[in-house]
Amino acid sequence: MGLSAHRANVLEVSGGVLTGRVHSDVVDRAAKAQQLQSWAAEYGVDPASVVAIGDGANDLDMVHAAGVGVAFCAKPALADAADLNVIHRNLDLVRFALGLTGSAPDGEDPAIVR
Repeated sequence: MGLSAHRANVLEVSGGVLTGRVHSDVVDRAAKAQQLQSWAAEYGVDPASVVAIGDGANDLDMVHAAGVGVAFCAKPALADAADLNVIHRNLDLVRFALGLTGSAPDGEDPAIVR
C-alpha cells in the first residue's frame, strides 16, 4: 500500500502466551489523532491530504483528523462517521476507492466500496 508510517500497541508475550499488558504507552483514541497530526507535520503534509484507516470507535478522532477517514470492516460507530466504508477484508479496495489503481482488484465488485 505504500504506507509512510504506522503505530500500534505492542502486546507483551511471555512463554508464548499473551499477558494482557502492552509495552510502552497504550495507543488510544487521543494518541492516534495526535500521531496523525505529528506525522503530517513531520512529512510536511496537510492533514487534509492524509488517509486514516481504522476499525473501531477508538479510531474516531484519527479518522476525523484526516482528510479521508476509512472504516475498514468497522464497528458501527466508526462506519457511520467515516468518509469511506469498506466492508470486505481487502485493503486493495481502499486503493481502488481512492483512485490509486486502474481497476478493481482480482474481480472484486467495486460496489462493495461505499
